Amino acid sequence: MLDELIYPEIIANFRLVKSIDVQGAKLFRSSSFSFCQPAQTTQICQHLGPCTYVDLRTQKELQRDGTPSTIINLGWKYINLPVHDQESHEEPDLKRYEAVMPQYLNVASEVIQRLNNGESCVIACSLGKDRTGMVTALIQQYFGESAKRISKNFELSMTYLIAQRHLLPSRWQSLEALTPISGIDCLQAIRDIRPTQLCGSGLQAKGLTQQ
Repeated sequence: MLDELIYPEIIANFRLVKSIDVQGAKLFRSSSFSFCQPAQTTQICQHLGPCTYVDLRTQKELQRDGTPSTIINLGWKYINLPVHDQESHEEPDLKRYEAVMPQYLNVASEVIQRLNNGESCVIACSLGKDRTGMVTALIQQYFGESAKRISKNFELSMTYLIAQRHLLPSRWQSLEALTPISGIDCLQAIRDIRPTQLCGSGLQAKGLTQQ
């Protein structure tokens, strides 16, 4: 089911966002697979089948937590498209999302093209919250999903991460370490983005609706 957790006992914030009517391609979002044990990652990969893992973490994060090498060994495609979006208690989230929007658009365009080519994709950063959430929102908007659904999907990350924080590295296991996010900020940041800013694929793109 859309938005419901997959393997909630293994990995945090991992869920199906959308099924694309092109060769059965699916879009997933998640926290980093680097936080899983190899046997757990193998279980997930064998369940999902072939996918492309789109890693939004920076080089510094990769050096700290490692790459999910198990998925590469199992035949998944792996691409690193780093998004430099650092949380700040001094800067409002909306302002930060708007400043980083060119990076979000770059990743979303890449994922949309892969989905339209029939590739299932997993988008992940560290927590799968802000960066993954914004890229996912742009893709949902491109495919014509409602503002209500985009906002809900975005905000669910906090609900899931709080409930599953025991699966995260210790630095994120306290409630204080999980900074709140707002679906309203997400929608405000993407409100003026046009499909032509994403990619020139052959799909008939749709804009944001309000239902």
